[in-house]
Amino acid sequence: MNKTIDIIFYMLQFGTFVAALGVSLWIYFRTKSYVRLILTAWGAMFIWSLLNCVFFPLIFHLAGVKKVFNYAPEMTGVAACGLAGWLFGIELAIIIFICRLLYAGFNRLFRKARPKA
Repeated sequence: MNKTIDIIFYMLQFGTFVAALGVSLWIYFRTKSYVRLILTAWGAMFIWSLLNCVFFPLIFHLAGVKKVFNYAPEMTGVAACGLAGWLFGIELAIIIFICRLLYAGFNRLFRKARPKA
């Protein structure tokens, strides 16, 4: 195995995952909608799987990398992500909901008393 190809492919996978996470969180903070967060995360993960299972292996194959599928997930990952990609959005929604509850609780406990006018 070529370590350079491994590093490049893992960087591409991580970079596209961070982009999918960033887009999903950006949509949530713009709209404050959990439904849009889940749907956007599902769509972003589907695009992530298309890139990492189809597009990047094709580019590597055209560049002359031997045994390109040693580095890439199989094409069945696209169908699996299409069916179960919404789990990523639900996990994000649960994490954001817990963070909002903790923030509201700490804000209520530790806010300074306001002087009465």
